[in-house]
Amino acid sequence: MTSMARPPSRARVALAIGIPVGLLCGRQIWQFFAGQLGTLSVASVPLLWFAILVAAALALAVAITAVPGITASRARAAEALRAE
Repeated sequence: MTSMARPPSRARVALAIGIPVGLLCGRQIWQFFAGQLGTLSVASVPLLWFAILVAAALALAVAITAVPGITASRARAAEALRAE
């Protein structure tokens, strides 16, 4: 697996776990506080914002990886090993 493929796949796993857990925990906490305040406990899920969040997180993971990946691809292995 290349260095450009690892961070997006890790980000996908983190998002696949983090978003559902965050939604469940957030809904439970909201229901608790709304019950304490005596208000309605209707929680809406903004799906468009979650889609934007996923796209931004994957783009950020690729962007963060791009600079070291490009730098590593331009380095000559023989010269780097000889310098050590």
